[in-house]
Amino acid sequence: MNHAANSEYFVRNLCYLRKKYALPQKSLAALTGISLPILRMTERGEVLPRLTDEFVSRLCQIFNVTPDALLDSDLT
Repeated sequence: MNHAANSEYFVRNLCYLRKKYALPQKSLAALTGISLPILRMTERGEVLPRLTDEFVSRLCQIFNVTPDALLDSDLT
């Protein structure tokens, strides 16, 4: 299942949480199973990766947030 998301919130939250947790892009890419170039392009707002249950769940576990908070709220 793919999640619908406000891409502006998702990108902003992803960047914010990664920096808050002092997690390098390379480490986050490895933990979530996406490529480093895709993660970099996502953080620049150039692409939005497929928000599968597995991907969203991994991000939520890493950053200790709910899917709703990650995808639909401004956490910054």
